[in-house]
Amino acid sequence: MNKFLSKSESIPLAYSEFQKIIDPVSHHMLSHSSLKGKSNWKQVFRGHKCVVLYLPNKTDEVGHWTCLIDHGTYVEFFDPYGKTYPELCRILGIEPTNLFMSNPPKYNRVKYQKERKNINDCGRHVCVRGRFAFLSPDRYANFIKYPKCPDADGTVTLLTMLFAPPRYSYSRLIP
Repeated sequence: MNKFLSKSESIPLAYSEFQKIIDPVSHHMLSHSSLKGKSNWKQVFRGHKCVVLYLPNKTDEVGHWTCLIDHGTYVEFFDPYGKTYPELCRILGIEPTNLFMSNPPKYNRVKYQKERKNINDCGRHVCVRGRFAFLSPDRYANFIKYPKCPDADGTVTLLTMLFAPPRYSYSRLIP
């Protein structure tokens, strides 16, 4: 099972899979450039509960997925590595937007995703966090790191495979 999970973690999710996994929760997807000119969170959320946010990487072809969740009294910024928006901007070499500086969100500081080569779990983590947007950050941490589950990467991989019908690319993982 662990070999199957680790192979699955190398397969990135398609846009349609993001939609199927988060679907019960009102959401939309934005790229980092779409945040320019926004002065408040209401303009970003546009009535949705969750915003899946893609951050490009200036030095690599692969970017990074994060999400924002509107909890009513605060906005949560979820990064699977537990980093803040300014930290990610420095790492990815992108210019931060003023919105995060003038209206700082509550940052998730729990590191859910392991840092390994050939791993495409950030999208999986973001999809599952979006799917469970109704949980507070603390309750989500208790849920995803439940002691009887595999590590957080394995848990989100299993959940994404359950929520979205496997694509043809998964078939090559089954002996």
